[in-house]
Amino acid sequence: MSRHFESLPEGLRTAPGRIAALGVFDGVHRGHARILEEAIAWAREARVVALAMTFATHPDAVIRGESPRLIVSLARRIEILESFGFDATLLLPFNERWSRIPARRFAEEFLGRGL
Repeated sequence: MSRHFESLPEGLRTAPGRIAALGVFDGVHRGHARILEEAIAWAREARVVALAMTFATHPDAVIRGESPRLIVSLARRIEILESFGFDATLLLPFNERWSRIPARRFAEEFLGRGL
């Protein structure tokens, strides 16, 4: 079973490669499940770490000033993500600073180099 973290622990940070599924994943519907299952399958095939990444705060709460009505609590969402068998679940903050990071920079710096 995976564990959830607010930052990537050293052991996972130094592992040779990672595949991550990133999203809010509220409720984890069939489309979400497919993404999560595929990420794990790819990671297992490549023999790298499988990460689920979700946000502690819904991005709309920061960007629009109000969060959509959520289907499950954050604690339940983490339980659901962990039930898929990821090596770790990374709980990301989403705040004003994060909202200003351009998508390309986020992908290159955080996903590419940061993970």
